[in-house]
Amino acid sequence: VKDNGNKANLDLDMNGGDITDIGSIGTVSTWTPGITFGGESTGITYSSRTGRYIKIGKLVYASCEIRLSSKGSSTGSAKITGLPATAATTAAGGVPSIIWYQMASNFVHVSGGVDTGATTITMVGYTAAAASYASITNSDFANNTILQMTVMYEAA
Repeated sequence: VKDNGNKANLDLDMNGGDITDIGSIGTVSTWTPGITFGGESTGITYSSRTGRYIKIGKLVYASCEIRLSSKGSSTGSAKITGLPATAATTAAGGVPSIIWYQMASNFVHVSGGVDTGATTITMVGYTAAAASYASITNSDFANNTILQMTVMYEAA
């Protein structure tokens, strides 16, 4: 899939040769991601936050970058908010790929799951000392944490 202006086009390449464009499969749009802790966002500020997505039927492919300038004062489990479409309630949520920088905790892996029937992702992390994944909370974030994420999930 490649972005061709504001339309995504699917091009096939077989045996090194380019086959003609088989048509537009959807429109690339923007969304505004956010972060909450315990469902609240008191005092959270961003130096930037951007998101792009494409929806093809019920399939949503979204990506974003979130740069905090303050993690605020809310406490509790971390969620990425504002997904561009409500997730289906009948299927397991998508699993995002998340790259993280400048976290207050030393994770070896950060992931999560799209919450069914919602527009949020619950974040989990794995530290070298942990035996399993655990919820990521406000205490794991720094005021300058950066998250980059991609996720594919089924919309309602």
